[in-house]
This record gives sequence, C-alpha cells and structure tokens, in this order.
Amino acid sequence: MSEVTGEMLGEVAPKHAGHFGGLVTTASMLDGTNHLVFFVTWVAVFIAFLRVWPVRAALVLVLGAISLAFGLTKGITTSYLATTLGAAYLANPTEQTSLLAAGKVADGLRAGLQDMDTYPLVAIWVLLSLLPASAGLGRVARIMGWIVASALILDGLLHLVGIALVLDPARFRSASTGAT
Repeated sequence: MSEVTGEMLGEVAPKHAGHFGGLVTTASMLDGTNHLVFFVTWVAVFIAFLRVWPVRAALVLVLGAISLAFGLTKGITTSYLATTLGAAYLANPTEQTSLLAAGKVADGLRAGLQDMDTYPLVAIWVLLSLLPASAGLGRVARIMGWIVASALILDGLLHLVGIALVLDPARFRSASTGAT
C-alpha cells in the first residue's frame, strides 16, 4: 500500500477539480444552500417570537440572514475558484506551483467564509438558550443549545491555534507514519 504525502494531496485536489468540475460545483453549492434550510427555520422562530419578544425575534432574523449571505457567498466563490484553478492547473503544467499557492489562498478564503457563516448560528443558539423559563423551552433544548454553541466555538478556536482533530484513526496512522 503506497503512502500518500501532503505534496501528493496538494496535487490531487486541483486535478480532481479540473476533471470533475460539475461534481465540485454541486458539492460547493449544496454546502451553500444548506444555509437556506437554516434560514427557513430561523424565519419560523422569528414568527413564533415576534409578539412576545420582538427584539430577540429581530436578532434571530438578522443573524440568520447574515449566516445565509456568508453561506451562499462561500458556495459560489468556492465552486468558481476551485473549478477555475483546477482547469488552469490541468491546462498549464508549467504554472502548477503558482496555481497550488493560489489554491491555498482560495482554501483560506473558504475557511474564513466558513467561520463567518458559523458564528451567527452560534449567536442564535446562545440567544435561544438564554430565553426565560416562561418561553416553554425545555431544559434539554437549552442544554443542547449550549452544547452546540460550545462545540462550534471550540472547533473554531482549535483551528485558529492550528490544532486539527483527527476523527478517522486510519488517517491519523497514515499521517504519523508518513512523517517519520
């Protein structure tokens, strides 16, 4: 079984994006439209809260719209940049090194937009968890809100300091044996 190094993985992604542009575009756009489903949920929460807590309802709607805007922007830019860079990578073998660097920049942009579409959702979960007891929201729902918000914040902080959690033990083994 051959080992996969980081250099080889860096070359595989643009080749796949160039060969399978439709698949990359579909995956990116589905990731972006996922926020549309969230937004429909937040509109329902807005309608439910409007009479009793109008300010909180407005916050939920505004934060949901912010998350939707960043999520759709992430989907559109990721699909465009990945397919364009992938096609250029295949067409220009002499410029592959500079295109790999541009791909890293595009991945940084995608990661930034990912964070920017996540943090409004964290704020909504915290806002819902802080509702008064008269709201009729159960204790389990409040606890789950805090758990989801904490997990999303912890994930962002770990990425910020450069720690990646490895959830697949096979990938961890291959990465650790490739480094030695």
